[in-house]
Order: sequence, then structure tokens, then C-alpha cells
Amino acid sequence: MINRYCILAFLVLTTLLTAKGQSSIKGRVVDEKTQKGIAGATIKANHSLILATTDSEGAFVFSLKTYDTVWISSVGYKAKKLAIKREQKNVLVSLMPESVMIEEVQISTGYYSLPKERATGSFDFIDSKTLQRNTSSAILDRLEDIAPSLQFDKRKIGQMNSDNNRTAMRLRGTNTIYADGSPLIILDNFPYDGDINGLNPNDIESITMLKDAAATSIWGARASNGVIVLTSKKGKGDQPLTVSLNAVNSFSPRPDLTYGKDFINAKDYIDLEKVFFEKGIYDARYSDASKSPLSPVVTWLYQHRNNKISDTDLDQRLRSAAQIDLRDEAKRYL
Repeated sequence: MINRYCILAFLVLTTLLTAKGQSSIKGRVVDEKTQKGIAGATIKANHSLILATTDSEGAFVFSLKTYDTVWISSVGYKAKKLAIKREQKNVLVSLMPESVMIEEVQISTGYYSLPKERATGSFDFIDSKTLQRNTSSAILDRLEDIAPSLQFDKRKIGQMNSDNNRTAMRLRGTNTIYADGSPLIILDNFPYDGDINGLNPNDIESITMLKDAAATSIWGARASNGVIVLTSKKGKGDQPLTVSLNAVNSFSPRPDLTYGKDFINAKDYIDLEKVFFEKGIYDARYSDASKSPLSPVVTWLYQHRNNKISDTDLDQRLRSAAQIDLRDEAKRYL
């Protein structure tokens, strides 16, 4: 029984000594300009690991044993470091508001630029920072992952300059069967009829995709499939010289030259030319006055028909040609 009383007395004494060693610090965090209390500000001490939060009036209270440095921070304000001693009872902390400038988004229609909130219709805007997420040298590869409204036909990528195959991308879906379904490309306020992949993505400042009729009406009938407006980077007055460097390294495994669905070996190709020769497919070209060029095998077959070379000579030439394989030279020199 006596031991219990001793233990209880020891715990009470320890608590009193601990409380006596600490000092209660009260304070208030206010806005430096308006002097109004800042609610939800965080007070964190470096050494004593104290963490407190201000109430709706900006007031706070915490206990401190000795000298310490505290950080006071709040959203929208610059953080402040403050040294506090245990002798201090009331602390007034003022935080300076931190202004964050949001760059205004300018939508370009190809004729004029206007703020995003004043633009009419449906559009997508891609700035230079977003475009730099992908390091590909082709602008279409960069747009593929960041432009959800743009659809790509992988079968026709690389054939966009062909009159019948300029449908590698679509902006407004499929609305025609035979006509060109690709969107109108505008580069620096002028229609661009070249290959879009020929443009350097690092030279593009922004890309605006005009999708619906209200947004594309300014370009008339040519915009029936949508409009992609490209704005290139330009120099600005009263600005210092700026130089940027962008280097990209890409690695790819060595291709397997022994496999290829579009490859046919020399022997099979010679057999195919023999079949075409027997069917007379080359006769029109052979008798043409312009003398269109024929392959060596077809030329030998005509020479054999005209008794200019013997059977033995023809067989020897065909066997020699059947041994030629470009892949052997590629393996040797590449």
C-alpha cells in the first residue's frame, strides 16, 4: 500500500516539474496589409517538434520549454521564420500576401487572338510547355498523347502528301467517304499545305484546335473537318537574348533482317517474273518505243526467246541471280 502511494506521489511531482519547465506562448497571425486574422495558418517549431494551427481569428497557443525557431506559413502568404523565447507571452506575426500571376490564355483563330473566356465554340488549347512533354521530333507524335480530340490513322502516317491518303488525322470524326477528311492547317495566320511533320515542334509557341462550326466558321467551307492553328515562336521587343538547347537521344534494337512480311527472296522473285513473262505481262513494255526499263531477269528471258543466249547461259545467269540477297550485304556493312 505504501509503495502505491509513493509511485503516485512520484508521478504527480514529475508532472508538476514538467509543467513548470514549460511556458505557454500565445499569439496571433494577421495579414500584413489588412491586419485581419489568418485562419488555418500553421506554426511549426524546428527543435521541439511543436505543430499548431490558428483558429478563425488567427489566434494560436502552444507550450515552449526553451528558445526555439518556428515557421509560420499559410496558403497564399509568404512563410516567415521567427525566433521565440519562453519568456515571450504574446506574439504578433504578420504575413505578406503572395500574389501568383496566372498567364492569360490567348486563343488564336488564325485571323486574330482573343482571351479564352471570350472565345466562341469548342476548342482545345496546347501551350509550348505541354508540347515539350514528348521529345519526339515529329509534331504529330507529340500531339497524340495530349490532344484527346485528335484521332490518328496509323496506317496512313507518312503518306499525308499523297492526294488520296491525306487522312492520317481527324479532328471532327469521319464525315466523308471519298473526300479529304484531314483538318485545315493554319500556320501563323496562313493555310499550310505541306507536311505537318516537317515542322519543328520546338519552334511552335501554341496550338489551338477549333472543332465545332462556331469556332471554324471564319474559315468557311475549308474548315468542315476542323482547323488546327499553329503559332510559331517570335522575337519580342525589349527582351534580352535567350538561347535554348534541346538534345534528344533515341536507341532502337538491331532489326532482324531474316524476318519481314513484305520481303521476298531472290529465287521466289525470279519464279514470279517467269510466270508474268509467260503470261505476256511484260510484252507491252518490251515493245514500247520509249524502252521502259526491265529487270535483268526479264531482259534475259527476252534474249533467250530471241535466241540471243543459249539455255545453258540462261540457267547459269538465273542461278547466279538467285544467290543474291541484299540482307547479306546489310549484315556485313551495317
